[in-house]
Amino acid sequence: MAKRPHRSNARHFCRGTTGTGLHKLSIIALLCKPCRLALGNHRLFQREAQRRRHAHPHRRGKGAGRERCDRRFRQVERRREASSAHVSLARQAAQTNSNAPRRAAVPSERTPSGDLPVEKIISGGQTGVDRAALDVARGLGIAAGGFCPKGRRAEDGPIPARYPLHETDSRAYADRTRRNVRAADATLVLTRQAPVGGTALTLRMAREAGTPCRHVRLPATKKRVAHTRRWLVEGDVRTLNVAGPRASEEEGIYDAARAFLEQGLEGRSSSS
Repeated sequence: MAKRPHRSNARHFCRGTTGTGLHKLSIIALLCKPCRLALGNHRLFQREAQRRRHAHPHRRGKGAGRERCDRRFRQVERRREASSAHVSLARQAAQTNSNAPRRAAVPSERTPSGDLPVEKIISGGQTGVDRAALDVARGLGIAAGGFCPKGRRAEDGPIPARYPLHETDSRAYADRTRRNVRAADATLVLTRQAPVGGTALTLRMAREAGTPCRHVRLPATKKRVAHTRRWLVEGDVRTLNVAGPRASEEEGIYDAARAFLEQGLEGRSSSS
C-alpha cells in the first residue's frame, strides 16, 4: 500500500508557490485540494469582511455601532414626536371646527371692535395671555369677564380687582377653564410654542364640548391676523374665550398676545 503524501509538505509547497504570486498566472490547479479550499475560503472571508465594513450599522450585528445608531434613532423619534404634538392638536381642532354645527350669521349692529361681531372677551385672569386679553378688551371698550378660581387665585397672587371675574367654588384651574370654554361661543388659544399643561387642557375641553376652537402661533403676522378675523366673522363669535400660557411659561407672551389681539380686533395691519 502506497504511502499518502504528507499534507504538511504539500501545503508548505503550495504556500511557497502561492507566495510568489504564481497563482495569478492561472496555475492554481497545481495546488493541492486542501490549499485550493483554503484559498477560496480566504477570498470569501475577504469579500465578507469588505461587505461588513461598508454595510449599514444595523447590519453589522450587535455592537457599538448598532448601539450608537439605535440611540440616535430614538433621539430622532423623540424629537419628531415632540414637534408633531402641535400639528396633531391643530388638526384635531380643525376637525372639530369642521364637524361642529355652524350657526347662520345674523346681521348685527356695529360693535366696539369695528366690523367684527365680538361683544365680550373672557379669560381665566391668569398672568400672560389671559390678562393680555382682558387688558385689550378694556382698552377697546369691549366687555370683559370670565371665571377664575376661588380666592381669585393666580401664580402672582390674587387677581387684581380691576378684572371683573366671577370666582368658582373650587381653587382648581381646570374648573374655571371648563366654565370659560362652555360660556363662550368660541375659544382662541395663543402660544409661541407647542401647547402644554393648562393650554393643552383648554384645547381638549373645547374639542370635547364641541365649540369652535382656533390655535394661533405668535408672533402676529398679516396672514394670521386676517385668518383669525375671518374665523370670528364666519362663526359669528359674540363671546370669545382667550387662553394661553402664563407669563412664567413663555417669556414675553403677554406683549406678543396683546399685540396680536389689538391688531386682530381693531383690524390694524401687522408686519409679516
